[in-house]
Amino acid sequence: QRHQAIHFNKDIVMVISLKNRNFLKLLDYTPAEIQHLIDLAIELKAAKKAGCEKQTLIGKNIALI
Repeated sequence: QRHQAIHFNKDIVMVISLKNRNFLKLLDYTPAEIQHLIDLAIELKAAKKAGCEKQTLIGKNIALI
């Protein structure tokens, strides 16, 4: 299971797990989770453009709207 830690400052850490969650509407996610998804999309797009996509994504579809 993939967990992502988001550091707000030296005292606050939020762990986000998006495994088995579908993005159907914004209200299903917290602002921190939405920001994490946007940041992840930026990272994935940059990796694809640079030709260094993670092998774990091969054969999977990611839709960005």
